[in-house]
Amino acid sequence: MEYVLVSNNPDVIQKAKEERWLEVKEVPGGVKEVLREALALLYRGYKMISHPLMGSIKPWENPYRSILLGKIPKPLPGRMILLLDRTIQKLEEREKAGLVVTEGSYPEKVLADFRFLDGELIRQAIDRIRETAI
Repeated sequence: MEYVLVSNNPDVIQKAKEERWLEVKEVPGGVKEVLREALALLYRGYKMISHPLMGSIKPWENPYRSILLGKIPKPLPGRMILLLDRTIQKLEEREKAGLVVTEGSYPEKVLADFRFLDGELIRQAIDRIRETAI
């Protein structure tokens, strides 16, 4: 199976590039752009390996997001597409209300904590794939 990591987290991107079996898509911008890139990959025949709401962290609470996807030879995963569509809609609603955390919302130390948290969550998914499928 082909695997792709979609992320806007520079720490995760740097570490993931060491994994030769993993394609890394660096997404400029915020969480919404990461979700849209993941959605585009779903339409191209990928499925989500990691959940976009891992760790119960809502996308408007952390400016960084990393999602692991795998290529599948099956029909489009409709549930996953619906999940990402709804997540993007909720994120856009909160953006309009001014309730979305951005990189400019916090000092660097807090942003480093957000990057670390996102990194630890996606590392678990990458480790699981490495141990079972690679």
